[in-house]
Amino acid sequence: AAAAAIEAQRVPLCSLGPLTGAALEGLSEAERESELGERLYSILQHLDDHRADKLTGMLLEMKDSELLKLLCAPDAAAAAAAFAALVEEAREVLEAHDGAAAARVEAFWAAACAMAGGAAAGEA
Repeated sequence: AAAAAIEAQRVPLCSLGPLTGAALEGLSEAERESELGERLYSILQHLDDHRADKLTGMLLEMKDSELLKLLCAPDAAAAAAAFAALVEEAREVLEAHDGAAAARVEAFWAAACAMAGGAAAGEA
């Protein structure tokens, strides 16, 4: 599915038409993110529909030249494999972040319960 989505990128998707570095240079930061983001999202939703928005944001942190290599690769299958590898790496980062966040929440609630228990014991 990702290879088909990448192949579809060869047809102009956004207002720029075919995506090139020169075309991106003339855009504001917001326009650049929009152009690249729409193209990335249309591929990433086939790889991870639930996290496509987060993954798009993460990939937009890459250099434009790296993104253009992926989006404009002549071999759609190779590009799909590269996207799949990036998505797997990004998933690992998100899962590690989610795990760390869950641990912080658990620690917060443990501390809050301990404080509440101490306060209740002190009032008695």
